[in-house]
Amino acid sequence: METQKRTPWRRWIVLVLMIAGFILGGIFVPVQPEITVAAEKLIEEPLTENFLGFAGPFYLVNTLPTLAVTIVLLLVIGFAANRSLKKSQQTDLVPTGIGNVMEAILEMLYNMTEGSAGTKWAKAIFPWFATIMIYVLFANLLKLLPGFESIGVIHHAHGEGHAIAELGGGWANILPEKLEHDGYILAPFFRGISVDLNFTLSLALISFFSIQVMGVRAQGLGYFSKFFNTKRMFKVPFFGAMDFLVGLLEIISEFAKILSFHIPSFR
Repeated sequence: METQKRTPWRRWIVLVLMIAGFILGGIFVPVQPEITVAAEKLIEEPLTENFLGFAGPFYLVNTLPTLAVTIVLLLVIGFAANRSLKKSQQTDLVPTGIGNVMEAILEMLYNMTEGSAGTKWAKAIFPWFATIMIYVLFANLLKLLPGFESIGVIHHAHGEGHAIAELGGGWANILPEKLEHDGYILAPFFRGISVDLNFTLSLALISFFSIQVMGVRAQGLGYFSKFFNTKRMFKVPFFGAMDFLVGLLEIISEFAKILSFHIPSFR
């Protein structure tokens, strides 16, 4: 049987797109986005003045659409991978396409979990670890899509802004020229969700409580002895006091994990 020669047409498409992007980037100079810590508001007015009755005004910020798109994307990928795996089970048991990709990703994550936590607890830890890793991965990969963080709503700048060029039909383009007064800024429809402190804080709290739950499941109530170590307090007072102080440092270190998980890497 002759082996058919595959035409690498996909490589040519990638090469053409790279060259076109380089040329267009030189002709149409991109405007550097305004780097802000807080997510930008797509609508100036709040959706509700008293969210949940105590949380204050709730605004539509541009990380919420990213959150929704990521969830929908993962649902579609999960559905497609499930269909691919079921189809492979009915044929040659060799997964192909999206099913093969997701199987490789999950196998890699499971091996990492097993290598760190051991075979006994890998199955319990893996769902939490894999869910966070896959969600954060796809949420950040969305930033590679054209138009992400570059198409959105133009607002009046409170301070220095940019000049704009009207394109008609309610559309405008922000120009590199900066204005001290009467300038504009762009609030993109989608922004990387990892810059939202609410998102990173949620993941930090989930990770923190998961660690405590897994610790209690593995060691019982004896898990808390590393925080309140009084075993040698009366037998050997000096070393017992040192153990107790080390336990207090462990408490500080444990809560410091929330802060370290919480701080995102902006852009």
